[in-house]
Amino acid sequence: MNLTKSINVFRELMRLQVLHLIEYRINFVFDVFLRFVEFSIFFYFWKSIFAAQGSIPGWDIPSLLILFAFQQIFLSFFLSFAAGSYEMEKAIMRGDIDKYLSRPIQPWFALLGENSFAGIGGFITGMGVLAIAHFALGIPIFTLLFPLLIIMVFLAALISTFFGLTMGSLAFWFGRTRLFDFITDAFWEFDSYPITLFPGYIQTLTAFTLPFLFATATPALASTGKIALPQLLELFALEILVLGINVIVFRIVWKEGVKQYESYGG
Repeated sequence: MNLTKSINVFRELMRLQVLHLIEYRINFVFDVFLRFVEFSIFFYFWKSIFAAQGSIPGWDIPSLLILFAFQQIFLSFFLSFAAGSYEMEKAIMRGDIDKYLSRPIQPWFALLGENSFAGIGGFITGMGVLAIAHFALGIPIFTLLFPLLIIMVFLAALISTFFGLTMGSLAFWFGRTRLFDFITDAFWEFDSYPITLFPGYIQTLTAFTLPFLFATATPALASTGKIALPQLLELFALEILVLGINVIVFRIVWKEGVKQYESYGG
């Protein structure tokens, strides 16, 4: 695979998505507005819970606001990459995978590029909330650690991407199962809450699918000083390990699946 060519193709497809957003900028502005409305609802929701419960272990209002910000940034990366993996199963079932197999770049890479979205609205909203936390609330967000936190969010989106591609590639053997759709819809419910409040097995399951521990909880806690640097680096290393496992599993499933497909004349 020519990696440079693949990246250039994906970048061009994302550029076209951005141009599409600019063309329909009223819809884009309205989308950002609705996200800030969601932010207001999120704020008053948790404020009401704190008023009734008094406290939540490990969390306070400022850290939850930052959690929301990283949720939006993660959603932005998810739409830009992982959303395209929803189409893998459909492409295999309809035979559309043939047009990707005939291209000079990795078929799954082309599939992602054509079917993902430029999730700029979530990124702008998330950065806006972080700016409010930094400049209005005095929380030191934009420090030397901030690029690492953004990288963690990005890698979390890649984990979801390769998990989605793996689930979609199972269609080579099992047909249409909608496994990724089902798992995403089920696990996305945890997005509205700090994942650290749930049992360890929930955190482990989501780490390989929708890794909110790496994408939202860890950046929020690190931004408010609730996670020390050594622990942050350990979590970062764990995230890389989880991503590596997802990539290896996908490569095996994809390689064997294409062999299965071609052996039947696909």
